Amino acid sequence: MKVEINGLPWMIEEVEPKTESGFFEIEGTPCVGATDFLKQKIMLLPDTETTTGKRRTLMHELAHAICFSHGLGNFRRFNHEQLCEFVAHHSDFIVRIADEYMNM
Repeated sequence: MKVEINGLPWMIEEVEPKTESGFFEIEGTPCVGATDFLKQKIMLLPDTETTTGKRRTLMHELAHAICFSHGLGNFRRFNHEQLCEFVAHHSDFIVRIADEYMNM
């Protein structure tokens, strides 16, 4: 699925990881989703245990993609107000894209 975030094209797709663990690994931590900022791609495991888990993972990865697309890729910490503003501003978009993806 293609989606535009802040004028940048992103691809959401299910991908088999290239690790022995069967998960994506980010800094040694196994994950069921990953965001490739350079390729503007969100990758999800095709075998996520539950539909709810896949939807939640997609929403998490979309938040990463939004941060990157708005130049916040190096943010390590949000203060309370910044986090609340992010949620207020982007939650409708994140939920809409996740719902569209899950209904494909």
